[in-house]
Amino acid sequence: YQWLIKNRLKTDERLFEVFPAHQTCRCVQFLCSMFSFSLFPYWVLGLCLVVYGFVLNSVSMKCWL
Repeated sequence: YQWLIKNRLKTDERLFEVFPAHQTCRCVQFLCSMFSFSLFPYWVLGLCLVVYGFVLNSVSMKCWL
């Protein structure tokens, strides 16, 4: 439970709001949550998988030609 409190203190409080009425746009809230620092490892993993897919595809195309 202590790690939850520590993590909550480090993260942006806007991500945990239940009624974000003062947000000017829902897009702003969406972008804040999408590009938060806590999701950085998942963005890196996704980027690595995309690059791996392109490399694997280019190698397999050379084998077929």
